[in-house]
Amino acid sequence: HPVRLEIGGTVESIREIRPEMLYLCHRTFYRPDNAALAVVGDVEPQAVLELADRWMGAGPAGKPLPLPRREYPQEPPTVKTARAERSLAVSRPRLLVGIKDVPARRQGRELVRRDLALNIALEAALGKGSDAFVALYEQGLVDDGFSARYMGETCYGHSLIGGETPDPARLEERVRQVLERVAREGVQEEDFQRLKRRELGEFVAAMDTPEMLANSLITLHFRDTWPGEYLEVLGSLTREDVNRMLREHVDPSRMAVSVVLPAA
Repeated sequence: HPVRLEIGGTVESIREIRPEMLYLCHRTFYRPDNAALAVVGDVEPQAVLELADRWMGAGPAGKPLPLPRREYPQEPPTVKTARAERSLAVSRPRLLVGIKDVPARRQGRELVRRDLALNIALEAALGKGSDAFVALYEQGLVDDGFSARYMGETCYGHSLIGGETPDPARLEERVRQVLERVAREGVQEEDFQRLKRRELGEFVAAMDTPEMLANSLITLHFRDTWPGEYLEVLGSLTREDVNRMLREHVDPSRMAVSVVLPAA
């Protein structure tokens, strides 16, 4: 999947860029029929629509191009590299444990449900309110920068767990143990209800921030859903959903480890 490629490119690929390539890219992708506009604030809707039509209604200059067609290769279920270590200019070692999601085409409510379920599961297992995080923190293995999050889009998804640590090997062992235990025993009902309420609170709080609300509208739009459906999915999510998806997700064959050590 092209998500594996560094979005900034390489020194070599940047040197190959010519003006014609930039114009072609702009005409192909930066156009009204390939865009969505979210406007949040004390505005007059009709005035916004008229302004958008004035600036974007004409479309790109020059000969019209066909809409871009995105083609993604079939992604294998296993990881390409199970372990990678590098020495870089960092002050402390860093560890990331990655879990590749089961390849599938997800959209709309299904995508939102999986995103919510796996993030609730990871928060219950290793979030800052979990017993596991408190133990790791007291042992000096993690700091406040430690995180555990799932990120999923239409045709890919992965979890990233980790942060700075004085002992990457020990932290990796503990993370694997916690994930396996929670996947086996399941998220407890009390934790599930607490984290579900937290998700609802964070979503409602975002409604008070124009920029966050606009980002939510756009993100959900490109997932073929909207805030009302998001709340419906959250309300219907069950602990059984969370535990089933976590058991499916935590598979050693789809886990990869990246360690960055301070350069000597």
